[in-house]
Amino acid sequence: MSVSQAVSGYLIAALLTQFLFGSLRFIFRETYAYPVMVRIHTFANLQLVMVIASYFIWSQLKPAITVSESNYYLNFNPLIFWFIYPSVSDGVRVETNFMRWRTVCLDDIVKAFLLLFLILTHIWFLYFYIRVGEEPDFLAMVSLTALALIIHLTAFLTIVVCFHRICRIFLAFNIAPDFTRHVLEKAMLHRGIAFFAAVILVAGGLYTAMSAPSIVNVDVPIENLSDAHQGLKIALITDVHIGPSVGRSRVQHIVGLTNELNPDIIAISGDLADGFVENLGVAASPLRFLKAPYGSYFVTGNHEYIHGRVDDWLKFLRNCGIKPLHNENVKISINDSSLCLAGVDDLFAESSRVPGHKMDYKKALKGCSNTTNNLIILLTHQPNAARLVLNDKSVGTNIDLILSGHTHGGQMYVFVPLVYVLNAFVRGLYRDPETGTQVYVSAGVNYFGPPVKMFFSCEIILLKLVKAVSS
Repeated sequence: MSVSQAVSGYLIAALLTQFLFGSLRFIFRETYAYPVMVRIHTFANLQLVMVIASYFIWSQLKPAITVSESNYYLNFNPLIFWFIYPSVSDGVRVETNFMRWRTVCLDDIVKAFLLLFLILTHIWFLYFYIRVGEEPDFLAMVSLTALALIIHLTAFLTIVVCFHRICRIFLAFNIAPDFTRHVLEKAMLHRGIAFFAAVILVAGGLYTAMSAPSIVNVDVPIENLSDAHQGLKIALITDVHIGPSVGRSRVQHIVGLTNELNPDIIAISGDLADGFVENLGVAASPLRFLKAPYGSYFVTGNHEYIHGRVDDWLKFLRNCGIKPLHNENVKISINDSSLCLAGVDDLFAESSRVPGHKMDYKKALKGCSNTTNNLIILLTHQPNAARLVLNDKSVGTNIDLILSGHTHGGQMYVFVPLVYVLNAFVRGLYRDPETGTQVYVSAGVNYFGPPVKMFFSCEIILLKLVKAVSS
């Protein structure tokens, strides 16, 4: 098959995919099947993107493990070459049949592993529906880790290719010709560096994801904070993402760490699970052991709506003693003061078309009074939802603190620039200058999909309310 035929076939497949799933989404737009159609359409689009990424990686790495059929020179793979022939310099002809056999055999083995790796990255989404149980499945973990590796490889190899293209342009205009020739002669070395950089970051991210979450203590200064609320401790847990890579033992560990903090209130700010209660209920069951004097509370995240059966999770959480805040609030009396804790449905809820769900912050905050002895805290999963609320001055100026998650702090280093572009707040404590509202965004206690996360970014936040010092 020629390149033009392959490109034509790909474009036809892409157009048919958009037409098919666009039609199905329109047909089922007012039914419970709509979130399912959206989910399948999303996975199909991801596959289309990954086909390009896989071809790109194959085209970049295959030459590095290819042996010339005519004379069995190693085009370039110094690591493999030196592993087989440690006493022979790069580019020396392989003379004996035995040595040729060893080289070609290893060449085929490495190509087979590369092909297997690319296949694994394309089946990761299946593990959200099959082999889902109390603990993560080994094959799911391998497939999802391979997905993280392909993401890093695509990013780093793209940088290498762009750098080489710039060098070729410089060479064409005779700009620093000696330097650019030297760079281009080392093209395969640069690909090797990109490969090992990806492996190192994924390995480090895997270690972080498998390690215990960090405990982050944060003092939150609140203007006009009453004495009754001084020192109030809130444990913020976000982005648990129970699913193919997060199981019961991880959830149990998170619950244990949270209870050891002795918080007054526990807030779970969205993205609890990536699946259905019947599959993940056992894995989520340790949540019933969360303990806080003034209760545990939950608001939905976008992932609750991706699977469409969010009400099943709300019922499950109520049975665990956790109160969902479904565009509503609770009044918590602390001595002679009151805390109004409000929570909203996720920003994505309305577009998911799940009946009875959409973000309504005015309804959630109804009845909350911001007076001297009253405190208003809002739980909303996405930082962009926090910005939406703050932009409405009729309510934004009354809120003392907003607690969010969603961003994962980027989760992987290659996503950090995109996360900063797409979100109003990314990670940590912010003060909105116009309203004076404090906003805290957690990087999340876990990760979505690949068990890979940036160093020190799996976290449980312990917020302590303190009086703001007048400037």
